[in-house]
Amino acid sequence: MVWYFWMVIEVRYVSWSKDLGDYFYTRFPITQFIPLAIFLSLAGLAVSSPAQPLPWLVASILSLSLVLQFRIWDDIADRDLDRVTHPERVLPHTQYMHLFFIIAAALFVMNGILVYWYQDNSTRAAGYLVLSVSLLTWYRLRPNVLSTSLLNSLVILAKYSVIAWLISSPVADTDLMLFFSCLFSVYLIFIIFEVLDDTNLQQQTGARFSFALSFPFLILTWIYIALLIKPHSDLLHWLIWIALIFSTLILGISGMSFLRLGLVNRSRQGFFVVGLLAYLTVAVESKI
Repeated sequence: MVWYFWMVIEVRYVSWSKDLGDYFYTRFPITQFIPLAIFLSLAGLAVSSPAQPLPWLVASILSLSLVLQFRIWDDIADRDLDRVTHPERVLPHTQYMHLFFIIAAALFVMNGILVYWYQDNSTRAAGYLVLSVSLLTWYRLRPNVLSTSLLNSLVILAKYSVIAWLISSPVADTDLMLFFSCLFSVYLIFIIFEVLDDTNLQQQTGARFSFALSFPFLILTWIYIALLIKPHSDLLHWLIWIALIFSTLILGISGMSFLRLGLVNRSRQGFFVVGLLAYLTVAVESKI
């Protein structure tokens, strides 16, 4: 009897741990999401870049934790839809859904504490609560028909700009236009990537128009940022911005061509690389 009892515990442990491991392996691969966290932390801290490496590290860890939280929330909200569109995913068929609810709730509490502790700023903490409540309300109240719509993607993707704001220093608020431009560019980059990456989304009405509108706006945002910071040192910094703007143009034209042909654009990560270099340039220029 005792042997049977321990066998049951062992089987259940293996089962739920396998589901948890499979979820993180397929839906939160570290090799993709650590660079994403660095991207968001650089966007958030570019305007008020810390001189020491520790704040950058803490910001990246907090970004990673926030992205994980909202990734799990998204997948929980979409699990009924995924039973049809993505039956290979873990959440649509796991018997341990309560475990993922517990993790989602724990991350909500932990990240709320971390956001407040990180900057000791009640405004950021309140913003985190507003973001969390807004997403939960959207998940709850959106019609099923909107679950796979372009509108749903546009709403959900806004969270990344908010995450960049949450990990930013309140000092950045003093240079509001430059800071807002960086956050807006984050949103544009995620829209561009999502349209290029999701073949189902590409079939939605307005998806190609969103892409065609987003990448010229991204170019205009880079131009605006370059004019705002007015590079002080030499011709090299102007050449860097020209290279970033030209790279965005080439990537955008390439993406549009792939969309017209109905092909997957493998260079879609290039927009993140350009963004990373742009925020790094802002961080350097802000210190001069």
